[in-house]
Amino acid sequence: MIKEGRRVALKIIVSFLLVVLVGCSKVVVLPQPSKEEVEYSGYITAIDAYLKAQMKTQQIVGLSVALIDDGMVIWEKGYGYADKEAKTLATPYTHYRAGSITKLFTATAIMQLYQKKRLNLDVPLREYLPDFRIKSRFGSIDMITLRTILSHHSGLPADWSDRMFSDTPLMYSQLPKPIAKSYVAYPPNTIYSYSNLGYVLLGNVVEKVSKTPYDLYINKHILKPLDMNQSSIEVILSGTNISKSYHNGREVKEYGIGQTPSIGLDTNVEDLGRFATMVMHGGVYRHRHILSTVTLQKMMQPQNERIALDLGEKIGLGWMIDTLSIPNETLYGHDGATVAHRASLLIAPQSKLAVVVLANSSSANTGNIAIEMMRTVWETKKGKKIIYPKEVIRQRPLREGVYTTMLGKAILKKNDDTNQSYTVKTENQNFVLNHSLDHSYSVRLKILRGWLSIGNELLDEIKLYSDEIKGEEVIIGELQGHRFIIGNRVNPVPIPQSWQECIGEYRIINQFEPKAFRIQKLVLKIEDGFLVMEMYAFSGEKLVDILKPVNAHEAIVQGLGRKKRETLVAKDSRLFYSGLRFERVK
Repeated sequence: MIKEGRRVALKIIVSFLLVVLVGCSKVVVLPQPSKEEVEYSGYITAIDAYLKAQMKTQQIVGLSVALIDDGMVIWEKGYGYADKEAKTLATPYTHYRAGSITKLFTATAIMQLYQKKRLNLDVPLREYLPDFRIKSRFGSIDMITLRTILSHHSGLPADWSDRMFSDTPLMYSQLPKPIAKSYVAYPPNTIYSYSNLGYVLLGNVVEKVSKTPYDLYINKHILKPLDMNQSSIEVILSGTNISKSYHNGREVKEYGIGQTPSIGLDTNVEDLGRFATMVMHGGVYRHRHILSTVTLQKMMQPQNERIALDLGEKIGLGWMIDTLSIPNETLYGHDGATVAHRASLLIAPQSKLAVVVLANSSSANTGNIAIEMMRTVWETKKGKKIIYPKEVIRQRPLREGVYTTMLGKAILKKNDDTNQSYTVKTENQNFVLNHSLDHSYSVRLKILRGWLSIGNELLDEIKLYSDEIKGEEVIIGELQGHRFIIGNRVNPVPIPQSWQECIGEYRIINQFEPKAFRIQKLVLKIEDGFLVMEMYAFSGEKLVDILKPVNAHEAIVQGLGRKKRETLVAKDSRLFYSGLRFERVK
């Protein structure tokens, strides 16, 4: 599956990289297992052991899962604690923040209005949001349409970070105004670039066109018809059966969310299973038509098959599409993340299977858990093992130089003259790349100041190779057939005097409220001939981005993908970036 940006497997490499029986009576009669539960008993035993192991490995405090087969919940269970201090167990009814799974509900609302002919997916966004303004270096913004936003190809910035998680969050209805001074990052339909901001704007469209507040629309037209009675769109996670949140095993606060059309759904695995059932049944749930079959099929059609920089990965209208994790089976789904909650929904419509995973810990890789659960249940239902086709690697020699990646600046150097071994130095980790028999490069993580090179269970599965796409010299990672851009090679450009005068240290003015996100300082400097931006977090992490000045007061973050090509503005000893404001201190 295509993931939002925090998957452990990709994060490491891209730095080059979640029942209490209520016995009120004296006699408790235990229910007999259903026929389906008996058929899946082997699966349940295996997955139960797997999940218990993942709870330890990933340091997950609380996790809830559900398996759905043809509209029936075959198995659901909670693991660990919803509240560790109070010893409250996690159950299938525990409520979590579903994060970006909310986008599937926003997309469904857009398509309901489209189905009623109240929307056109291919007209400028401004026709529905007249107040929408944003700057562009690529001509008219009228190419930004509902379709390009739904598929994350609008070129809009990834986030508006100001008060994204806060006790007093900036509400979605307030957002069209402040982004007017920002720039789009790409021309539409250039590259898949995931945008929370785009879905916030879609929520405003739902509200404007339906003349109903976004949360009330979702409740009336999606949640209630699906009997998702324990789910809601909320600014604050509240009510009964809610889970606490944990970062590094310690309780943290789940702050309020104002960007509710993007990340505001509160739910449990049982309710999300009903949404999955609707999808598996062609848009119908218990004879209630949420979407027509034709409209649902439109949502699940790939929108980006001709976009070279997407490397063959597919996305529909809101739905992430995976044709590789199970050969001859197409999976549809979405992941989600908030301050510390994590979520994954994965559906195999052809086989009528669905998996829901919700967790209360920032360390939980719910996406990997969902994939493993789906693969195992697919093999159980089909009675056969998954066989993966042999990967074909097209190898070009790597080139030494400076690369910009999702996790910052990286320097690639040869270890010898044979193109067989390279070292990659980043701000946080160093790697060794070794030429493999299949003409790709394998990855090893270097530790102990370069004296010991070790493997990693996840790194061992990743292959790297070089390619040139649309004039960009890129390093590509490949994992079980999925390809993703790790970084692209960049050259120094002249640094205007105005930017040289901006070199120095800056403090953040509108600080993040969650401790895990707080920024200690921002530093602008010149390094190896590049203008770089160093972002220091109080957690100890440091991110180094390479900047390319485009004029005396504006520079873009170099690279490809999410949060790249976005604009940093320098004005009157202040910096403005992604809705954040900084002032110079040194």
